[in-house]
Amino acid sequence: MEKHNALRTIGLEYIKKNGEKTDEFLRANHKEFKVTQKKIEALGYREMTEQQYSKWLNDMEAEKNKQRTQNNTDSKL
Repeated sequence: MEKHNALRTIGLEYIKKNGEKTDEFLRANHKEFKVTQKKIEALGYREMTEQQYSKWLNDMEAEKNKQRTQNNTDSKL
């Protein structure tokens, strides 16, 4: 994620300084930016609001407790 953000910042700063002309540096930067973006998406990262993140954390905790309860029940059999 850090690399992705850095590539984005570098690309935007480069455009600000040199204009929107496309050159080899900008093409290479954008290509690497897209590669990192695909990796991030493949890992399942999605932007979330604070409320969505809180719900996700609660759902994960509920699932962990459910599995823990199931494992305790299975071990008693």
